[in-house]
Amino acid sequence: MLSEKLKTFKKEYYQWRYWNNIINTMQKHKRKILNNSSKLQPYINKPGIAFSFDDSFRVDHWYKYGKELFGYYEVKVTFNINAFHFFEGQREHTQNEIDMLIDLQSNGHEIAHHGFKHKNAANYSTEFGLKKWVEDEVVSLINWAKSQSHSLTKERLKQPVSFALPFSELKEENVNEVFPKYYKVIRGGLNKDNLTPFNHSGFAPSICIDSVYLSNAKYINKIMDMAKKMGCNLIFMCHSILPEDVAWKDFGWEQDTNGAGWWRITPNMIKALIEEAKKKIWNFILLLKYQELPLL
Repeated sequence: MLSEKLKTFKKEYYQWRYWNNIINTMQKHKRKILNNSSKLQPYINKPGIAFSFDDSFRVDHWYKYGKELFGYYEVKVTFNINAFHFFEGQREHTQNEIDMLIDLQSNGHEIAHHGFKHKNAANYSTEFGLKKWVEDEVVSLINWAKSQSHSLTKERLKQPVSFALPFSELKEENVNEVFPKYYKVIRGGLNKDNLTPFNHSGFAPSICIDSVYLSNAKYINKIMDMAKKMGCNLIFMCHSILPEDVAWKDFGWEQDTNGAGWWRITPNMIKALIEEAKKKIWNFILLLKYQELPLL
């Protein structure tokens, strides 16, 4: 009983600390914007939400629990892929996994890039150099994706316009190295006001909403209200889509030393956020819709 109370207290504390830090930062930025009313035009452009899901070894989770859910609500999202599986000997994706990704693409979802082997961009480029990082993590993934096609329909993965930084590590040199040559939008993690304007290109921040300790509809809805008043867009970073009763250990993967199993959001939470957003007349957008530049 005591351990459960401590667990609940810990979860509530982490949620309070994480979300209040974000809210306080956004409130400071809001005051700056209000001092320049020309930047605040919430009724001219309807703000949008972009769901951005990382790590394609989770594609079975996306497909099984996300495809019908997003289809029911007519919501399109962005799935950020690597070329390999985090577990199972770090093998490349199977044909069945490629088929699932392309099926999601054919349903209108964006299949974007997340690094060939999910290397930390800042650390990798510091150790091996920027050009080596681009060669190993960016160009290798572009070439690998070009060679993939659906086993039945023969549809191919499209050339994306967005790249999600692994581990959300922001290093300006990495962004400058791939924007705009390879991608038009570079998605990171928390940064400054965590908002993105319309017709945006370059670095774009995101708010992670799916850790076991972070997912809380009350705080997320408050963030949405603030962003709407400022007339800006939000990117919500997520990972696995899994019901609460699905245990990570049941997948039979080797020891999860990096805590990948912590990063998950339930279908019910996504459903609640979509329904709340629709009440508030939000758009649901893809990262490729953030800008109007032509595809590469």
